[in-house]
Amino acid sequence: MRKAMLLLAVFGLASLLFLLPLSAIAQTKTSGLLECAKNDPAYTYQIPDEKGFSYAIGQNKCTWIKPFTVAGLQSTQNVGVGFDEQMGTAGQTTSVGFTQYKNGDKAYWKYSASFDTKAMTSSGTWTYTRGTGKLLGIKGSGTCSCKLKSDGGSTCEVKGDYTLPVAKK
Repeated sequence: MRKAMLLLAVFGLASLLFLLPLSAIAQTKTSGLLECAKNDPAYTYQIPDEKGFSYAIGQNKCTWIKPFTVAGLQSTQNVGVGFDEQMGTAGQTTSVGFTQYKNGDKAYWKYSASFDTKAMTSSGTWTYTRGTGKLLGIKGSGTCSCKLKSDGGSTCEVKGDYTLPVAKK
């Protein structure tokens, strides 16, 4: 019994020492500012007999006014497709897309938010789903807060953390 407890303690300590370097991988904080045009193409469907209730889908293209720097790469554009459900002036949106960087690499993301067309604001959270090139294996998430514009566009502040796999030697 004592031998089993000793083996368990040694194995537990060895496991902890093995896992410690994985937990020591620091997340890197970053932020940026996006300028987005109105959705194009965009389609809105009013729900029959439900005043103010609609569904919409559209493609959104944005440029980075202040780049969202990841692994030393400067972001250039953001492209996504979003689905909105709106009741009155409030609603929810879900979108998926990618951020492209100057070297051509892409980081793909999923975003969920709520919006208020009366207050002209939107805010939510995003998560990386995958990456290409230098961003292969990217993990991370963050927040996005937007000011909606009367022309259908928006200006958004994006913040978040990311980690990349340790390069193999």
